[in-house]
Amino acid sequence: MNLGRHFSVLWRFKLVMVAGLLLGLVLALLAAFSVPDMKRRGVEQWQSQSDIMITQKGFPWGRVTLPDQAITPAAREALEDSGQVVPDQSNKNQLPFADPGRFSQLALLYSTLAYSDQVRLSLSFTCRL
Repeated sequence: MNLGRHFSVLWRFKLVMVAGLLLGLVLALLAAFSVPDMKRRGVEQWQSQSDIMITQKGFPWGRVTLPDQAITPAAREALEDSGQVVPDQSNKNQLPFADPGRFSQLALLYSTLAYSDQVRLSLSFTCRL
């Protein structure tokens, strides 16, 4: 790239450049103001959106498994009839498993948290260091 060559081409077509610049300024002025009384066109509308997550101490949304819930006799019977495994509540050493559908819900929650202003601010601050 030859910078001198670019400047010589721009200088050769200076009238076209000045005319284009003036036309752009006039059109911008006409788009922003109404001509007879020079009042600003349109009204400004400001909008903001925020998400607030309310949780209890210890961030329970971060848990993989939910606390054990008591199974009613009707629910136990429905599980047995459908052929599903009925959890044994008498054995406290049993390893609890989370509902697989919960992981997709947690992924949506974590993606929202990861895109928050505080996270983006801290990432931009660490990138500058």
